[in-house]
Amino acid sequence: MRFTKFAFMLGMLAVTLFSACRKDKDDFAYEDEYNKSYKAWLAFKASAGDSYSYVLSRERSNVSKEELRLTTTVVNGKVTKRAFARIKIAQSGNEVLEEWTEEGATLGSHEAPFLFGLLTMDQFYGHVRMEILKLNSDFEYDFKAENNGMISYVSVKSKTLICIDDCYSGYYVKDIQKL
Repeated sequence: MRFTKFAFMLGMLAVTLFSACRKDKDDFAYEDEYNKSYKAWLAFKASAGDSYSYVLSRERSNVSKEELRLTTTVVNGKVTKRAFARIKIAQSGNEVLEEWTEEGATLGSHEAPFLFGLLTMDQFYGHVRMEILKLNSDFEYDFKAENNGMISYVSVKSKTLICIDDCYSGYYVKDIQKL
């Protein structure tokens, strides 16, 4: 009985170690493109002294025709300011429906719908890799890196879900600038 427990525990340890050491090559979509983009990001971040701003945007689907836009400012690796706008998109011209800015004591006081909290680009890249591009055969993925090699668009869409509005989770990253 003792040998069986020992053998079982030894087997479990071997499986755990093998799993921990194994490179998860196929665990997320667009792995090569993502890795190239992440390297471009790290080079940009170093050249900017980890102080930059970026715009994260999401267009709500067909029915509502809105853009949600969050501009984040990062100084020395910490989020210091956020500015949000919800914009109605129309052929006759765009209309700002809601907007706010936070910094200092008010930083983090608003919830930005469909966008992330106080994320640096490092944290956004992590979220993209671990959550958005995590492989599942029920989803389709897209990833573009058109900001000087850095991420410009990422999305995931259900292959099976039929819906009218907001059927996908997709984000545009625009205007990454050094401060």
